[in-house]
Amino acid sequence: MHPDLASYDTVVSDLDGTLWIDDTPLPGAVGLLDSFRRRGARICLATNASVATSAQLRAGLTRAGLAAPGDVLVTAADALGAQARELGIHEVAAIGEAGLFDALARHGVRAVPGDEVWRSWSSTPSGRAVAMGLAPDTDIRTLGRVAMLLERGLPLLVTTTEVAYPTREGLSGGTGMALAALAARVAVDPIICGKPSSPFLTALRPHVAGRVLMIGDTVAADVELAAAAGWDSLLVLTGTSADQHTDWPRATFVTPDLLTIGAR
Repeated sequence: MHPDLASYDTVVSDLDGTLWIDDTPLPGAVGLLDSFRRRGARICLATNASVATSAQLRAGLTRAGLAAPGDVLVTAADALGAQARELGIHEVAAIGEAGLFDALARHGVRAVPGDEVWRSWSSTPSGRAVAMGLAPDTDIRTLGRVAMLLERGLPLLVTTTEVAYPTREGLSGGTGMALAALAARVAVDPIICGKPSSPFLTALRPHVAGRVLMIGDTVAADVELAAAAGWDSLLVLTGTSADQHTDWPRATFVTPDLLTIGAR
């Protein structure tokens, strides 16, 4: 069974493994989004990615033909920045790339590299935390130093616990792998800010209306977000779910690729 494209007022779509891989659109992605726009649906692009800034990500999506004027982009880094501000956090020791640092700055949170403050932050006054996004080049020494900060009682905010994300070469290690390494050293109880968390849903809520369809390639992030929000979900077997074999009982619809849907 396929979704009735005309019945949705808002489409929320994941990016990596769903619409594109390594900035290259997947077959059918551009045409499907255009078909929703022609029907008057609003488009919200929602990602757990945190390496590129929102401006860089939007520029890449526009070049790829996946973003149009009026589309909304919500990232896990933005959701983390908003959650930090909501919790009264004004300064974080961060593990991440430009996307995380940029989002924190836009939400009025000062971010410093975690391995630069592990000595000087000997106390843990209120208003400080550790923030973690995807940082592929993070080494064990940096994780060990951040673990020392967590041992001092700092809260930990993370963009996602996903252990992998799709690339042309296959699944690459995600933020969840670094989080698991931290957990091997110190007890962690992270505040998750990406899909399918409450902070991410809070960031999305102002941009959705009416009947909503969530499109994604991950059961744990995309399908579960839709289930929590009461939306329909379309699971695409082109990313992290490509090699899984199950009946995906919580997905409303399942399709091998977006060409199948867009051809309708």
